[in-house]
Amino acid sequence: MDALLIILFPLIAFLLIGLFGRRLGDLTSAIIAVLGSALSFILSIPALLKALNSPFSVKLYDFISLGSYTLTLGLYFDSLSAITTSLVCFISTLIFIYSIGYMENLFGQWTYKFYAYLSLFLFSMLLIVLSDNLLGMFFGWEGVGLASYLLIGYFHQQKYATNSAFEAFVMNRIGDWLFLFGIFSIFYLFGSLNLLEIFSKVKEIDPNLLGLAVLLLFGGAVGKSGQVPLHTWLPNAMAGPTPVSALLHSSTMVAAGVYMVARLYPVFESAPQSLKVVALIGGITALFASLAATSHTDIKKIIAFSTMSQLGLMFLALGIGDKSSAMFHLTTHAFFKALLFLSAGSIIHAFHHHARNIYEVGGLKKHMPITYATFFVGALALAGIFPFAGFWSKDLIIASS
Repeated sequence: MDALLIILFPLIAFLLIGLFGRRLGDLTSAIIAVLGSALSFILSIPALLKALNSPFSVKLYDFISLGSYTLTLGLYFDSLSAITTSLVCFISTLIFIYSIGYMENLFGQWTYKFYAYLSLFLFSMLLIVLSDNLLGMFFGWEGVGLASYLLIGYFHQQKYATNSAFEAFVMNRIGDWLFLFGIFSIFYLFGSLNLLEIFSKVKEIDPNLLGLAVLLLFGGAVGKSGQVPLHTWLPNAMAGPTPVSALLHSSTMVAAGVYMVARLYPVFESAPQSLKVVALIGGITALFASLAATSHTDIKKIIAFSTMSQLGLMFLALGIGDKSSAMFHLTTHAFFKALLFLSAGSIIHAFHHHARNIYEVGGLKKHMPITYATFFVGALALAGIFPFAGFWSKDLIIASS
């Protein structure tokens, strides 16, 4: 039951805020969102310790019968899903707390909706991480897409924000269709959508047919994680409030594509030719995005392009067969990317949201020493400077390559 509550708390927070947020007020709604995330994190710790000793499943219910096959929805806790759950809940809790101060000036303007969307975002990501089958993962996949659309376009009075939200939604739909056809292909080949059943039969399937299914699934990851050629939405997603950018880029939506490939890695491994495509797309994106960042002056877009680049490195690691390095870098990246975005948000907030050009917001060391220190640490970690986290995970990928 405790394991089930991990995923239920953000859902309960979303429903409470969505139904009663107007009556409760913005601050109370924010506190409910924080509590939902924090309680999920607290419960994720014993689940993690248990999963490290022995993986376990939690059956939810029988969803639909397809002939002799019954599709059952449930949760699966192993070392990969349990560690990722704790990571997502911990960073989300910190960002939710930060957002109270960041959005305070907007209290009284139906800001409770913002916290409802954040809770929906977290619930959907946990559904991706913990589902024991591809259908449940797809529900979460669509949930993060919806929540990102609502959050990116949160400042809907601004044309740029609504256009960015539409772009994110459309580009992700392209990837989602590929992912959906990949799921259909997997069901056709394996006769099941349960992950453990798929893994047990993977050696029996024709590698050529499996390769096609793997490429379709990877198409979904390309869209969700902003890889070339479905990358254009990711830098434009900076139109949303900065806490959204921090959540989106550190531990939720863009991490979903990398996690999905890692979660289905036994399937991807059995189609080695397709893994070469994963490595190639990752390598191209890593180089392209890092170069693109050098031509921008918007503080948030520069950090967004760095996310694309780091995700490209993770896909490169997955493509060359080093899943552990990819997930290690996903973990370290979540922390320093959240730190960078929250530091950027501190600067933007100090300028009353009127300045994001890096040439207009420099020289703040004397006036914002804490933000200066945190941004500096985040930048060193991103650059892979010893002894910060990015050095250990990024250089591991380079060494594997």
